[in-house]
Amino acid sequence: LFDSDDFELPFEYIQKNPNNPTPIILVPGVGGSKIIGRNKETGVEEFGWFHPSLKIFQKIAQYLWGYYDPNSRLTRSFIEDYADVKAIPGLIGCDRLIDHNILDTKMMQNVSLGNYFGLLTDYLIQTQGYKKNETIFAYSYDWRQMLHHEVIMGPFRKLIKRVKLITGKKLILIGHSLGGVLIETYMRIYSDWQQDIEKFIALNTPFDGSSGYVLQSAITGYNLQLPIPFTIMKNIEASSGSQQFMTPRPVCHMPTFSQIYVKKSIKPAQKIIEQVDDFQLSQVTLNADVYKKETPDVYFVLAQKIFQNPLLINHNQLHRTFKILQKGCKAGAIKIDGDDSILNDLASQISSPKVEEFLEPKFKPLQLEDVKDRFFQWEVFNSIVQTDYCLYDRKYEYVTNQFFDITNDHMMFNQKFHRQQKKFLSNEETRLTSTPLLLEFIQAAQYRDEANFKLEFKQTCQFEAAEQYYPWTTRSGREMIPPKPIYGMVDKIYEPGTLDRILFDPVCTNYNDVYAARTKPIVFNEKEKFQFFSIAGCGKPTPLHVVYQKPVQEYKELLTQKPDYVFVDGDGTVLLTSAMSDPFPKRFVAEKIAVKGFEHFGVMQDPRLFAYITEFIKK
Repeated sequence: LFDSDDFELPFEYIQKNPNNPTPIILVPGVGGSKIIGRNKETGVEEFGWFHPSLKIFQKIAQYLWGYYDPNSRLTRSFIEDYADVKAIPGLIGCDRLIDHNILDTKMMQNVSLGNYFGLLTDYLIQTQGYKKNETIFAYSYDWRQMLHHEVIMGPFRKLIKRVKLITGKKLILIGHSLGGVLIETYMRIYSDWQQDIEKFIALNTPFDGSSGYVLQSAITGYNLQLPIPFTIMKNIEASSGSQQFMTPRPVCHMPTFSQIYVKKSIKPAQKIIEQVDDFQLSQVTLNADVYKKETPDVYFVLAQKIFQNPLLINHNQLHRTFKILQKGCKAGAIKIDGDDSILNDLASQISSPKVEEFLEPKFKPLQLEDVKDRFFQWEVFNSIVQTDYCLYDRKYEYVTNQFFDITNDHMMFNQKFHRQQKKFLSNEETRLTSTPLLLEFIQAAQYRDEANFKLEFKQTCQFEAAEQYYPWTTRSGREMIPPKPIYGMVDKIYEPGTLDRILFDPVCTNYNDVYAARTKPIVFNEKEKFQFFSIAGCGKPTPLHVVYQKPVQEYKELLTQKPDYVFVDGDGTVLLTSAMSDPFPKRFVAEKIAVKGFEHFGVMQDPRLFAYITEFIKK
């Protein structure tokens, strides 16, 4: 046995038994590894992701909010001077998302609240003879980091090598979501990967980007479809080096990918004259003593950061910024001259500050006049960036196949498509081995869904039909609008000298680095046995494109717009076309299955998944 966290410690060899099952390493995706913060002074640990209390959102921000450090190429927590932030290692680090003692009681034994890899692990132990940390293991990690960074790849490689050494067998790797991309990245980085890996089972893995949700994260934020405020996730997504691994690949055989559509107003912009605020930094006092030996709130750390470098905040933004930070701090931590400190402290003690109440975007409802406004031009944004290093400019293309043709700019779907669609919709599962044209069909089906999708405008008491031109419905409409990099737009949304700029300026300085990792060819050794399996959810509306329907004069106006979506097929989070866009040659693909109703996270609790994995293990 060995501690799957510390790979340098000596370990006892497990007696190699040829009858033991093939060893498995489970690799979780975004949010799948529990993250803790450890106070550097006291050693006290508490959950950051997820904290089992009413302070769950406050703790996520406290420990996981941070920034990308271009020198170390790491995402660092703002709180790092006070606490070490790390993932809980091994199987207990990804068995379930919420840890609370009550979940271990007999009363809650049949409750699947927050279950992740725990149910699958228990199933394999009970039915296939697996044993924890003997034949089944897990690699939990800080999912904010760039996947190809040594802090991710190094420990993962050590775990793979040690598991093979102690079991004497090649491994099966099972990756969910970003975990599958991590495994793919490992294969790109290390050319000897086939010496240790026998099978790779990918579960709802975004090989070619997740969906439109990932692109909107830089503007609106994306809460993983969990009951988490958008703002809480927006900083994590903006500062995470792993985020670009969930955008469309710079190079891919699939011709389609997610984009953002914005209506840019052509009306003359109105000039807004800002009032001069004579507030001075000297009017603010920071008092760390109120925390004693506790880890301070992240808002207090941000206040310290501004004190160290006052140029981070424009003078006119100082008062507003410190009022916001004060609301998120413990009573007495930030004092502002002229405020009624006693009343402020009393208010903080009566009710705990809720970050979502003062940082969450206030969406303005779409009005009929917004939809009828014709004084705009469409703009298209994507995550593809051309630099001196990244010369490949991936274009959105229409590639005909056996299921459709293009005539007079319109897609014409033939009888073969309609027959296959009828089968696809009526079957619970569709396998590549029984449907060789599956990949061509799902691409054709996505084209059709995209071209036919019309956005609805819903008013309180009635539906208003406003004639609209949607550029994504035809090839000519798309070709008329040259795409722009999303990072250029976001740079104009979060103005320098604001708190928003500190919190939400997205990582793009690592683009060349990530590009090199994502486009490095996988080396295949024909002499080594290897099988790839893929399970992808379908039947759930999944956003291909993000659409902002109200014309804007400045991009920062998008912050108050709730986006609409062009929905196509997927698992609700990952596009079906993306999950099927793996980089493995046909000769190594044992099976790909599209399964109706396999929701992105819910699949981990679906008994059908356990049956599929058992089948693949034995194949």
